[in-house]
Amino acid sequence: MSVKVDLHSFFYDGIDLANPLEVEGQNVGECLADLVRRYPPLEDKLFAKTGKLHGYVEVFVNAESSYPEELAYPVQDGDVLTVSMFLAGG
Repeated sequence: MSVKVDLHSFFYDGIDLANPLEVEGQNVGECLADLVRRYPPLEDKLFAKTGKLHGYVEVFVNAESSYPEELAYPVQDGDVLTVSMFLAGG
């Protein structure tokens, strides 16, 4: 099952990523695991040491938030994952 991934530019910093990105998986977690397998430096940017997504990472499937299921959110062939981040400041 092929799923396209659109990453926020923050995640590209210092990593030479193929474009477009395509991954395999049955849910968001499997897709992100496949992405990290191909691009190991992304692991620290996406995941906390607990194995959960960092609090600033938001994942959308076809423009719909995967929250609260997040990693367990199911995907289908041809879906698009958008991995974004919350921005804060004053």
